Amino acid sequence: MSRYYEHYTTGAEATSFDSSNAPALRLLTKRELANALGVSPRTIDLWISSKKIPYTRFSERLVRFNLRNVMTALDQLEPAEARKGRK
Repeated sequence: MSRYYEHYTTGAEATSFDSSNAPALRLLTKRELANALGVSPRTIDLWISSKKIPYTRFSERLVRFNLRNVMTALDQLEPAEARKGRK
């Protein structure tokens, strides 16, 4: 197993989490996230490179997203910024 693991957060998500009664966490692929948000996968790439959305990188190619954290981060962007790159 690789030692590669990177987690980027925008700071928009909650800092504490009580997992005692939480449902299982489902991390989305880039394509699943793009479909859920109605944007292209390329837009997701742009948001990653500009650090607008949180992500977890398990390897150089394996990146996953928590939809709730991404939505929170996008809600905090300026309205014009959030519309950039929409289909």
